[in-house]
This record gives sequence, structure tokens and C-alpha cells, in this order.
Amino acid sequence: MNAKSSIHEARLALHARLLERVLKTDVHGIPTNADKHSRPSVSIARAILEKICTGSPGDRLAGQKAGAEFEQACEEYLKQTFPLLKHLRPGQWEVQRGDWSTEPAIAQFEQYSHLAD
Repeated sequence: MNAKSSIHEARLALHARLLERVLKTDVHGIPTNADKHSRPSVSIARAILEKICTGSPGDRLAGQKAGAEFEQACEEYLKQTFPLLKHLRPGQWEVQRGDWSTEPAIAQFEQYSHLAD
């Protein structure tokens, strides 16, 4: 299997995982990853959902749980696909999620250091 088809397969698996665990629609048809009180948030969430599927009915996960599920799915996708892009951007790649109870991992980079505050 070539890199392009491997990335495609990984993306399909990511979408399936998100649809199974995170992306649902509530009884009013509002995506569960949207801030239901924000029109732009609902619009963006609907557009994302329409790109990958219609979404299945389900309950909204608690914010922290939904975020953690989303982060974990994205982390695994990036760990799986970045090595396939070495021909475009060689070098050592490290994908990690931060522990927000301490210092966010992204805060180690100067342009994001304010997030630690």
C-alpha cells in the first residue's frame, strides 16, 4: 500500500472513530461538538459533520471527556500518518498530548508559552 492510500485509510478510520465516540447529533439536530448557544459554532460543527457523515443521534459527552477523546483520536492519526510524509518533511517528529493539569505540552514552544499562564 502506498503512502497516499495509507493516509486515506487512516483518515477514514479517524472519522469512523470520531463518529462512534464523539460526533453525534442531539434531538434538535445540533452536533454535540458545538456550543449550542453560538450560531457560528453550530454552523462550523454542522459543516464538519457533513464533510464526513451525517452523524448519528446520541448524547453529548461531558466537555472534558469529548475533548480528551478527540485529542486521543487525533494523536493516534498523526502518529500513524506523519511517518508517511518523510519525503516532504524529513526529520524527527514527536506527537504528544499535554497534561493540562500541569503545563500544556504546547507551552514549551515560545509562541504558545502564554498558555501555561
